[in-house]
Amino acid sequence: MDQVELMNRYGIATIKQPVVRLGQLAGVPVYGAADWQLLPAAIAATGLAASMIAGPGKGFLGNVVVGLGYGAMLAASMTVHQLGHISTGRAIGQQMDGIVLQFPVPIELYAKRGQDVSLQTHRIRAIGGPMANIAVGLFARGISKRTGGRLGKATAFFHLAQAAGSLLPIKGLDGDVLWLGKAD
Repeated sequence: MDQVELMNRYGIATIKQPVVRLGQLAGVPVYGAADWQLLPAAIAATGLAASMIAGPGKGFLGNVVVGLGYGAMLAASMTVHQLGHISTGRAIGQQMDGIVLQFPVPIELYAKRGQDVSLQTHRIRAIGGPMANIAVGLFARGISKRTGGRLGKATAFFHLAQAAGSLLPIKGLDGDVLWLGKAD
């Protein structure tokens, strides 16, 4: 996928080239921009930082193992988020064309962007990601309250933090569409 196609079909000029196909998620193609390899490192570093702050690893090696587990939970919350966008797009007949992994956040590709669809359509597609994270986060929190398990608490934290972060009214995030009505 080259810059011309990204601009002409999707109205996006900010994705670093080259863009390569990596696979698919729920039938939606997943691409990687030139800097996509920074995401796994950033996810792992975030998990390691969380383990140093929150524990419960014992010693350096224990914190590394727990941190990589936290990183895996963060990656899972990002995947759930994208599945939420895919689901709401399908529900209203506005299928996602692809996901481009880039640093720091992925970009969802829709052929009908900008003025081609209503703000209501953009908002429905945007809310899917945060809704999916909130649902999983609340479910995990409920399980952890019943079992007292740290795994459920950590899963809940990552999903609810993902939802909260994506709802911020910042360009490129879901909150930009939901709160400010911007559909770029």
